[in-house]
Amino acid sequence: MSSPFRSSALRVFLVTCLLLLGAVSLRAQDVDVSGEDADDPSKIFQLGQDAQAKNELERAVKLYDEALKLLPEFPEAELQKGRALTVLGKLPEAEQSLQRAAELKRRQLKTDWSLAEAALGFLLVRANRDREAEPHLRRAVALDPQDSFSWLTLASLRLRAGAKDEALKLAHRATSLKETPASAWASRAGIERMAGNRTAARVSIEQAFKINESEPAAFEERAELRADEGNYAGAVADLQAALRARPDSRSLQSRLADLQRLAGSGKEARSPAPRLNQQQTTGTAQPPQATTVGEMSCDQLAANSEQTEKALPALECILKSEPRNAAAHARLGEIHRTTAPARALEHYRRAVEIQPDNANFATGFAAALVQARRFAEAVTLLRRVITAEPAHYAAHANLATALDGLKLYQEALIEYQWLAQAQPDKAVVYFLIARDHDLLGEFEPALAAYEKFLAQADPRQNQLEMEKVELRLPSLRNQIKRGLGVKKKKASR
Repeated sequence: MSSPFRSSALRVFLVTCLLLLGAVSLRAQDVDVSGEDADDPSKIFQLGQDAQAKNELERAVKLYDEALKLLPEFPEAELQKGRALTVLGKLPEAEQSLQRAAELKRRQLKTDWSLAEAALGFLLVRANRDREAEPHLRRAVALDPQDSFSWLTLASLRLRAGAKDEALKLAHRATSLKETPASAWASRAGIERMAGNRTAARVSIEQAFKINESEPAAFEERAELRADEGNYAGAVADLQAALRARPDSRSLQSRLADLQRLAGSGKEARSPAPRLNQQQTTGTAQPPQATTVGEMSCDQLAANSEQTEKALPALECILKSEPRNAAAHARLGEIHRTTAPARALEHYRRAVEIQPDNANFATGFAAALVQARRFAEAVTLLRRVITAEPAHYAAHANLATALDGLKLYQEALIEYQWLAQAQPDKAVVYFLIARDHDLLGEFEPALAAYEKFLAQADPRQNQLEMEKVELRLPSLRNQIKRGLGVKKKKASR
């Protein structure tokens, strides 16, 4: 079964769902409940609902907490609190509230609550816990077959798992309901695009615009279609329209900046890209045999050169003849990764779209995302790669770096430990293990890893890290001597 690594359709859909749950632009205020409403949990709950409708999510959460203090068994307040926390990105707290909401309602109704199941499913998909999410979503649509939100979340989940046919059926089911919103049609378009049916995606986008001519998700999906075809100017116009509706969206701002650079470089395509030829399905980052564009010969040897000044014109020449040459896109992504991150992202994105099952291309794309400090997107992509190819060293290495960027040091340590086991002679990995233990306050394992690093380090390659360790060790040993730091719990007998 194929596993598409690129998940822009899911990203667009998740953002759309977040907009349904709450606002992107947040404004926190102090909670001031006084007068006759102060002791009425129902009225305080309604104040929370009003705050949530006004995009004041922090205030809404505080109001729901006030209501729950007065009436602890208040499932509706727990549900809305969990939804608001989900939008705020506070996923552990959100999950706790949603689980409690589901349990409270289950006691009252003696059955599952569709709203809580749907909210839990969405949260778990957003947290990349797909296997846990699927049962909640299937229960949600069984309990409420008119819930297009859950049908589309489930469709996006199945698309991410590589089940394209099922994803399409679920998306079609979602839009077969009465009064389907424009955002649902835009989400269906994203699923159709990622499944390779661009014609159907265009039809769905048109339907979205018929319902709401200013639907931001439809503009975003049409931008991706246009960018895929090399029409960067058109894609920029669409993203600018989407941004007018969601001016605080960082993901839209970042994507717009990438496309503006590409549009400014004069690389717009004059026609849709041709189909991928058979030479490009090998899964290796090797550009094809030499080809000719007009009077200019595209030299394969130059394209493979380690010298950028030789490789760059040859690769660009190849892409003029073969715009869907995934290997050439990936090589250009590699060349531009440190000097022109936006171009690198665009080339890797194209490579991964053309060959979605190529782990090397996906890992290169993720490395470019890390370079651009878009760590969360990189983590999602790299976990997909590792699921398909568990022994992919570069994917584990980039995942560790991305998790460090998100300050998820415990999760990063799991990846660094894997790297150390896979290639135990790489001294710098032990430095990174030590550093993360140190950041977590786990001083004893940090000291052990620092000492192992020093035992293996090469002064010619690791001088900077060695100097850092030598400076850190005296104070670290003193902290351990004083009994400071986090202690690991001993296993009970």
